[in-house]
Amino acid sequence: MLIQQVESIGSMNVESLGKIPLMPLILLWLAYALLGWYLAAHQIIWLVGAFR
Repeated sequence: MLIQQVESIGSMNVESLGKIPLMPLILLWLAYALLGWYLAAHQIIWLVGAFR
């Protein structure tokens, strides 16, 4: 009984991986890229301003 449940859970995970929509992943990647770029630029500007 437990083995059947584990097998069904494993197959559900494999099935759900194929159903991940691509557009939200792209938008999430873009948001993180822009946020990272903004924070890096802010840090550089802050450091340059601190040592002037």
